[in-house]
Amino acid sequence: MNYSEFREFSKEIAFHAGKNIQLKGFRNKSTKINYKSSTDMVTSIDFESEKYIVDCIHKNYPNHSVVAEEGSGSDKDSDYVWVIDPLDGTNNFAHGIAHFAVSIGVFCRKENRIVSGVVYEPNRDEMFSSSVGEGRSEEH
Repeated sequence: MNYSEFREFSKEIAFHAGKNIQLKGFRNKSTKINYKSSTDMVTSIDFESEKYIVDCIHKNYPNHSVVAEEGSGSDKDSDYVWVIDPLDGTNNFAHGIAHFAVSIGVFCRKENRIVSGVVYEPNRDEMFSSSVGEGRSEEH
């Protein structure tokens, strides 16, 4: 199997979520901040970013499972599980610290391993990605 398709797709949606959702909500007074627990924050941008990413995955890979941090995923009888942290670094984001990212991984149940991963940090416009058989990549 060529996993570069997952990698390229993940790069596209991570870039969009970072640039068009996270950065627009960063230090924006309309961004809502709540708490899952006394130390675990969640923002409206977490939910917006997750919805966008999960919707894109469901549209392009309707039979794949999705595990998403804020709970909007789905468990299907699939060899592939997408693992999403839609706003990795929520506490930094909520406190106005410009160090947060979008993280997307794809796990293959049959192979029992991660086959693709992408982390995009929109403030620095840095993306790190890797997929089985393709090696890793760093892009600016």
